[in-house]
Amino acid sequence: RRIPLAGSGDEFDRLAETVNAMLDRMQHLMENLAAVGNEIAHDLRSPLARLRETLELALRDSEPSAAGAAIAEAIAQVDGALALCGAVLRLAQIETGARRASFSNIDLSELLDRLVETYETVAEEAGHRLIAQVPPCLAIRGDAQLLNQMFANLIENAMTHADGPARIGLVARAEATRVTVRLTDDGPGIAPDHRGAALRRFGRLDPARHRPGYGLGLPLSAAIAELHDAVFTLDDATQGANRPGLAVTLVFPASNAPRPG
Repeated sequence: RRIPLAGSGDEFDRLAETVNAMLDRMQHLMENLAAVGNEIAHDLRSPLARLRETLELALRDSEPSAAGAAIAEAIAQVDGALALCGAVLRLAQIETGARRASFSNIDLSELLDRLVETYETVAEEAGHRLIAQVPPCLAIRGDAQLLNQMFANLIENAMTHADGPARIGLVARAEATRVTVRLTDDGPGIAPDHRGAALRRFGRLDPARHRPGYGLGLPLSAAIAELHDAVFTLDDATQGANRPGLAVTLVFPASNAPRPG
């Protein structure tokens, strides 16, 4: 139930709007909690089942070398499950807004330049090409560690889901009160009616189920963007193309711009 508004626009209406917004947020969080519980159980079940099978093989195999390989594989499965738990905890921490306390002035140009330098070689070795246009002195406020993780996630997402050699672009620009960063690839992209699912926790689309990861890359990136009061949107990189690719656009308030709220 929600508090009805009188329509007068007075302080009681404003209070009712605030309470209703809080109730909407609580309902959204409860719905997410139920969905996430199911998805965690689903995504943890597969690596744990593989872990059990691997350990059983190690127990049955009398060859030390084969047993050692099986144990190494089991450790890798455990690492995957732990990574999932860690990602869920990071996402929960981000969504509480607790990391805002550590915000400082960030030279986004320097942060992006370092990331591009790191990933250029990684992309080239995987058959991709990473091209960046980053002007100097892009300034925002934020958490450098989270921003680094977000952009790394987005670059890795483009490489993982490009479905073959891809051209990955990263273009940043500054305007009077905002800083925009746009990442594009020329892969298959995400259909408009699937983008909502792609931004939900564990909401990987079915063709991605066989790929590494647990469907947290885009949702985690979107949560980090929201924490920084940035607008996060998904779109086709090339409108009307057979392989439209994916464009991820982030619009941040510049460090000298008023913050929302």
